[in-house]
Amino acid sequence: MKKFASGAMQFAQFMNTDQQLLPLQQQAEAILRLERIWQRIVPAPLGAGTQLGPVKGGILPVYCVNAAIAGKLRQLTGRISQALAAENLPLALHIKVRIEQTAPQQREIPPRHMPDHALHQLRQLHADLPEGELKAALTQLLKKH
Repeated sequence: MKKFASGAMQFAQFMNTDQQLLPLQQQAEAILRLERIWQRIVPAPLGAGTQLGPVKGGILPVYCVNAAIAGKLRQLTGRISQALAAENLPLALHIKVRIEQTAPQQREIPPRHMPDHALHQLRQLHADLPEGELKAALTQLLKKH
C-alpha cells in the first residue's frame, strides 16, 4: 500500500521547488520566527492581547486589543527591543505600538436560572427580613426570577 504525504508536506515540497515562490516562503518563515520570538520575550498576558503586523522599513507594528495592553507595552518597549536585538535578527526593529480599531464583540449573555430550592429559601428569608435596603434588593432579585 502506498503511503501518501500529508497536505502540509506536499505544500512544503511545492514551495521548495518553485523558484518564484521561494521569496514568499522565506518571508513567511521570517514572520513565523518573529512571532515565536515575540511570544517568548513578551509577558504572556500581553502577548495574548497583541498581534504583529508586517515589518516595513525596520518598523514592527504591534496591534493591541485595548489601551491598557498598549500602555504597558509602551513601557516595556526598551526591554523588548533589547531582547529582539539579542535574537540576531537580520535588521534592527523599531516597535510601533497601536491600538486595534475594531468594534468590540458583543457577546450574548446566557440567561441565568436559580434552582427552585434556592428561590424557596430566598422567599423565606425575604418574609423574615425587616423593611430596609436588603429587603428591597431581595425583592428586586425575586422579581427577576
